[in-house]
Amino acid sequence: MYNGDLFADRKNGVYHLLEEREALKKKLKDADKLLGQCLQQIKSLAEDKDRKDKELEEVKGAAQVQSLTSGSTRGRSRQQEDPIRASPWSPVENR
Repeated sequence: MYNGDLFADRKNGVYHLLEEREALKKKLKDADKLLGQCLQQIKSLAEDKDRKDKELEEVKGAAQVQSLTSGSTRGRSRQQEDPIRASPWSPVENR
């Protein structure tokens, strides 16, 4: 084989490898960018979840306070429990 052909083949091989290297560098850069976007979305979703969990705890606390202050009605209004006593014109004293 002629030395010039061998040199040309190696030179072409090196250029081919350099092109592959650049293509891989671009793919890696794109993957890094996508990873950054995904991590940002995860952070945002976690913050949103924490906010909603806190809001849920506040609502649960308010519901618990409401159930404690409403006495034994357990979700029923005073009028549903005893319509005569709940009436403003009731002859029986309101409790």
